[in-house]
Amino acid sequence: MTKLSNEKVELESQISILQKSRSALSSSNLINSFAASLAEMDRGLKKNQSGVKYRVSNMNVSLKTNIALEGDELRFQMPKSDDIISPENLSTIEFSLRAVPEKSDISSYMEVPNLSGLSKEDAKSKLLDAGFKVGDILEKESGTPQGTVISQLPSENSLAEPGAEVDLIISRIFSVKVPEFVRLELEAAKELIKKSRLKLGTVKEETSGEKPGLVLDQSLSPGSEVNIDSTIALTVSTEPLEVPNLLGLELESAMQVIEKSKLQLGGIKEQLSKGNPGIVLGQSLKSGMEVEENSKLVLSVSVEEIEGVLEKPVLKTSKKEPKSQQSRSSTSRLKR
Repeated sequence: MTKLSNEKVELESQISILQKSRSALSSSNLINSFAASLAEMDRGLKKNQSGVKYRVSNMNVSLKTNIALEGDELRFQMPKSDDIISPENLSTIEFSLRAVPEKSDISSYMEVPNLSGLSKEDAKSKLLDAGFKVGDILEKESGTPQGTVISQLPSENSLAEPGAEVDLIISRIFSVKVPEFVRLELEAAKELIKKSRLKLGTVKEETSGEKPGLVLDQSLSPGSEVNIDSTIALTVSTEPLEVPNLLGLELESAMQVIEKSKLQLGGIKEQLSKGNPGIVLGQSLKSGMEVEENSKLVLSVSVEEIEGVLEKPVLKTSKKEPKSQQSRSSTSRLKR
């Protein structure tokens, strides 16, 4: 009697536990929940920027649940976190979800042309004419002429979406043909040098009647074959410089004008004068004359003799002036 009584109490306890209110899912709701989760996974995969397309094609599920029957419909009761139901008393349901592949619509796909043996430029042109784009271009050692297409991806005669990129593998390029840079503007010439796999060397300026910044000459002959990364120097037109009128200016002001005019001071000659000392009385280059940059200009500057002392102009030297000029004394004595 004691044993039966204990079993009765245990059964009543288990019935009480099973009769607790729990969330119950129908078969259709259960599958819809998994379908929504799979759709969310698929959206996450489509955000992947790697370029490779993924999708969940198969999913195995092992579900622990309490099975209940409501009328003629099967219900799945999910255990709560505070339940004390033993896992052995729960039912295990195993099922598999598999994606059904969709048939791709290839009616709009186009055939990729055969590019093998073409030069890189011809291959690019043929791809664009066929409605495709040029993808990555890789170089590889080969016995074929340099710059020739060795292989491609997608391969020739395969089908691809319109506008798809086609990668090219070409034989390694060791030398390039020098383009014509004359008559190009300097910035356009720099861009073409970069694309031609050359390097820009010195840029020399030369006065010309042409538009400033126009290429007048190049160190490598157009059409010649040179190694890649060869250096090319350019001569570019610049506006002619006009010699400014410095007569009547103080020496310091005249030197500032010379510097701004992109000329150089070639020297200073002293000239006795009854006027104020330090005034420019003459210049070696006539004002208005067209000269090249950094042309040297010699100035004649007034000095005044007072009681045996020859007054020289006081010159405020800048950091750019040679030390020989900085060490000049403002006055010098004359022997009578």
